[in-house]
Amino acid sequence: YDPQSFIDALNKVLEVKTELEEMLENAAQVVVSNIKAEYCLFGIKETKFKGQRVIGTIKDKKFPVHDIAQVRAITPHLQHAIIIADDLEDEPRLSRLLDKNNIAVLIRLTASIAREQEGIGYMLLGVKRSGNMYGSQDIKMLDIVSKEISIAIQNALHFEEIENFNVTLEHRVEEATRKLRRTNDKLKLLDETKDDFISMASHQLRTP
Repeated sequence: YDPQSFIDALNKVLEVKTELEEMLENAAQVVVSNIKAEYCLFGIKETKFKGQRVIGTIKDKKFPVHDIAQVRAITPHLQHAIIIADDLEDEPRLSRLLDKNNIAVLIRLTASIAREQEGIGYMLLGVKRSGNMYGSQDIKMLDIVSKEISIAIQNALHFEEIENFNVTLEHRVEEATRKLRRTNDKLKLLDETKDDFISMASHQLRTP
């Protein structure tokens, strides 16, 4: 594949202002068509408004909860963001987890590979359809691509948070309005009762 064409195609997808799921589905298609992987998935960790999400070229793909927890516990302690399953001789536990879930490449989506920083999620790739190993050119491209995608995901998550905040705020305003209406109805009833009482009292005072 041509690296520049790969990046150009990806940028076209990331520049379109769409929701996170649609953007990542399109990005996954671009990655798969260029890298020639069996699949490309993005695992986005939970936010204040949504739970964990797996988005990509395989619909409704699910990973065991226990396996996800173990991967999330191990990867922040590794110095590199791009993890090739075949190169994990020093990490047998992670190697077994990736092999069990048919993951050839695991990429931590983060602006920094500092220790203890998990990031916003993961990019997962299956084996190459040709059966070849992932080469140095692939690794360089995936490093560039994953960083661009990380920025796009962060922007989409910020926009998603604002939208959800606006929806939450709208619900709170509606609830406050309903409470205010109920309070006003009670005040009107009390006012009517007061008027009835004054009218009755005035009548009684005028009566010999």
